[in-house]
Amino acid sequence: METKSLQVNNTKIKLFSFFDRVNLIQDKEKFLSKVIEDIRKTNSEGFAGFLDEAGFRYHFDFWNYGDKTNTKYPLNKISLDKCSKLVEEALKKISNVLDKREIYLYLFPTLSKFTIKKMNGSSGRWIWNNIIYIDIFPTQNWEDYFKSTVIHETAHALSTYYSDDISIGEELIFEGLAEHFQENFVGIKNPWTKALSREKIPEILKEIKPKLNKKDYELYSELFFGTGKYPLWAGYTIGYYIIKDYLKKQKRIDWKGLLRKDPKEILKTF
Repeated sequence: METKSLQVNNTKIKLFSFFDRVNLIQDKEKFLSKVIEDIRKTNSEGFAGFLDEAGFRYHFDFWNYGDKTNTKYPLNKISLDKCSKLVEEALKKISNVLDKREIYLYLFPTLSKFTIKKMNGSSGRWIWNNIIYIDIFPTQNWEDYFKSTVIHETAHALSTYYSDDISIGEELIFEGLAEHFQENFVGIKNPWTKALSREKIPEILKEIKPKLNKKDYELYSELFFGTGKYPLWAGYTIGYYIIKDYLKKQKRIDWKGLLRKDPKEILKTF
C-alpha cells in the first residue's frame, strides 16, 4: 500500500493506493491477504470504514471479484502519483463547495466485469463518514470517469444527512444531486442517467410514491440495481430527473447549500 496526502482549501485528502499490489490481483486470496495486511497498519476509522475485517472482506469480494473478468489487469498503467494528480484536479473544480474536513480515499484495482464494461473503468462507493472507495480498471479515458466518480462520491460525503439508513425517496434525491453535481463540474453524462425514457418516469414514481418515505432494501435493489421489475439504474435516472426539474426552478444554484440540504425538503417539492 502507498499513501499520499493532499489539501484543497481546508479539505485534507488522504489517499490509500493498492496499485503496488496489482501483480497479485489474478490470485484473489493472495491479493486480498496483502490488502488486509496493509489496511491493518492504517489508523483509519474501524477497518477502513467497516466495523471489522469480515465486513471489509465480504464487500471487497463482492465488488472486486463478484463478476470477475478473464481480462488480465494491465500492469504499470495506474500509479498513485497519477491518481493523486487527478483527485487534486477534480477537487479544485469544487474548491468553493468544500469545507474543513478530512476525506479518506481508498483506491483499488478491480477485475469486476461490471465496472469495466458498464462503468467505464471507475466505480465508487461512499462507505461511511468521510471514507470513499474507488475501484479502477484502465479502460480508454478512465481518467475522466475517475474524476467524475471522485466528485460524485464527495457529494455524498459533504452531506450531513447521507447515511446507509435512508429512505427510498432520500436515496433518489442524493443520487440525483451527486450526478448533477459531477456533470456540472466535469461534464460527464453517465449511462445511469439514461436508464429510462423521460415519459416512463412519472409512471414508476406513481407506483413507488407510497414507499418514498420508507426504508425498503428490496425496492432499493430493484430500483438501483435492476434486481426485480425495474431496469438497471432506474433509480439513478429517476433521481437525476427529479433534481433536473428542481434545479430549473432555482433562481441561483448554490451547490454548497444544496449538497447539505435535508433531502426531505426537496422531496416535498414534487
